[in-house]
Amino acid sequence: MKTKVIIILLLIISLGINIGLLIRLTHQKALPRRITKYDIRHGWRKGGLRHHLNLNENQLKAMEAVNESTFTRMDALRETLELKRRELISILKESEPDNSKIQRLLKEIADLQTRMELNLTENILAIKKVLTAEQQEQFFELFQRRLGHHAEFKIKKRRRRQ
Repeated sequence: MKTKVIIILLLIISLGINIGLLIRLTHQKALPRRITKYDIRHGWRKGGLRHHLNLNENQLKAMEAVNESTFTRMDALRETLELKRRELISILKESEPDNSKIQRLLKEIADLQTRMELNLTENILAIKKVLTAEQQEQFFELFQRRLGHHAEFKIKKRRRRQ
């Protein structure tokens, strides 16, 4: 009798956990991606950067145009980069991978990454032209802080794995 009660209790607890997990997972998928405070990809109007830099309407329009053209090019490069990486993985899976193909793909991947960095640099320089001297100083301070935070996070994450 006791074992029957214990089994029923375990089934009820298990059912509750499964229902809770199911609700949590379905609720998470329904939520849109959280826009971070300084995520320029989602537009200057939505983020706190607009207010932090005190951007006027003309600056917003110019920056949105610059970002739109940059990210259109970046999306195409990202797609190509993903295809090259998949091709590389496919070759690496082979029993006898062709080293010349691997070298060629690595060079193509490096070239695509360089083009992406150049596009981002051009984007930053175009944005810089739109900003006043004071806004530029604030922009680069935030930019540097974000890059520094990102690098520190990656280093800490690696150390935790070791």
